[in-house]
Amino acid sequence: MNEISDISKLSGLTNLRVLHLPTNRISDISALSGLTKLEIVTLSFNDISDVRPLAGLTNIFMLNLFQNNISDISPLKRLTNLTDLDLTGNEISDISVLPEFKTLYTLGLSYNKISDINVLSKLKTLQQLTLADNKISDISALSGLTNLYALSLDYNGLNDISALSSLNKLILLRLSFNNISDIDALKNLTKLEKLDLSVNELSDIDALGNLTNLTDLDLTTNGISDIQVLRQLTKLQQLHLASNQITDITPLSEHANLKELTLLDNELNAESQKVIEKLEARGAIVVD
Repeated sequence: MNEISDISKLSGLTNLRVLHLPTNRISDISALSGLTKLEIVTLSFNDISDVRPLAGLTNIFMLNLFQNNISDISPLKRLTNLTDLDLTGNEISDISVLPEFKTLYTLGLSYNKISDINVLSKLKTLQQLTLADNKISDISALSGLTNLYALSLDYNGLNDISALSSLNKLILLRLSFNNISDIDALKNLTKLEKLDLSVNELSDIDALGNLTNLTDLDLTTNGISDIQVLRQLTKLQQLHLASNQITDITPLSEHANLKELTLLDNELNAESQKVIEKLEARGAIVVD
């Protein structure tokens, strides 16, 4: 951590295009209001609550305000050139300004106080979106965001994920710490490579059978007993199955690509112990 709190001397740097001042003690950014040539601004891990000084900086296309004290983002509405916006770790509940940003590719909104995400339906250009640890229960607004390839929805109140069924460009999907029991919506997301469904209410995982590009799968802490479907997922490299009701892991016996397997807190049978030995002989790290 640095100790910078006063940035008033920056006010004369009117040709500045890139500003990088993360991890300081900055709360007052009024000195930036005249720096209209700024294009890239990083002010993560500071104490900023008032973003009004940024209101006229319309050339900014990358803005990182990760981990500040911001609740009102409406002053940013004129920053219509934004392609990359990170507002993770703030106090934001109202995101109604976001449709102004018609060319956003990356949007970080995790660790805020957001419950209503309906306005996100208008952000058709989005490719990466993080919404972890908010108060979201309805994600129907995401169904039209078909350019998304990375989506994080961990730590929300989700049980219905049917809106995700159309997001067939997804490569990374994080859904941990929700209340999900039905994952049929995922069955056609065949480009998925990384999927986190840990700490949910799953028992039936047959919908994963088509997801043959998966390399990383986390199913920790669910109610799963039958993993026959995983026999088809031969590209798996990391597989986490701890804290379930699994007794038989023979469907994994031919997984030559498996590098890491966690099986803690299951009741594995004798045949499964032989599978573990076989996987370890191939170089896999098995934690059981």
